[in-house]
Amino acid sequence: MDYVNSNFNVEFYITNNQLSTKDKISMALSGLMGVVTGLVSSLLVNVTLAEISISPFFTVYFGVIFVVLGSLMIFSVRNNQSFIIKERKQFITKFAVMIILSGLLSGLLEKDFVRNMDYKLKIPISSMVGITVCFSVVFILLDLINYLISLV
Repeated sequence: MDYVNSNFNVEFYITNNQLSTKDKISMALSGLMGVVTGLVSSLLVNVTLAEISISPFFTVYFGVIFVVLGSLMIFSVRNNQSFIIKERKQFITKFAVMIILSGLLSGLLEKDFVRNMDYKLKIPISSMVGITVCFSVVFILLDLINYLISLV
């Protein structure tokens, strides 16, 4: 099968016979780790969103955590002069601002406030907090994985 790009021509011939046993084991472990990471992050996101909507303590707790996490992300992106390209810095900064905004708005998702809120306001706030929780969990897990890999 030929893959043609505008600048070069590359042929891909990968079959199961060309992969070594070590490569197959590595691929299986990578897939298993991806499944476990996805399950853990999904569980954490669902539990976090449930706690935010049920408990006033956790509503404030996660609101403060989101504001601190977003502030730390902005601080680290602004002060990091390494290989991070400008577009990636802007992308991470926008997500960090969204995390801070979600932290400030998460107090509105407490169960007593949600009852009286119109759905036109409830859906965007819930969506933004859900995206923030998911992004934060994945960001922290990937940061932890990168740190553990650097130790090896």
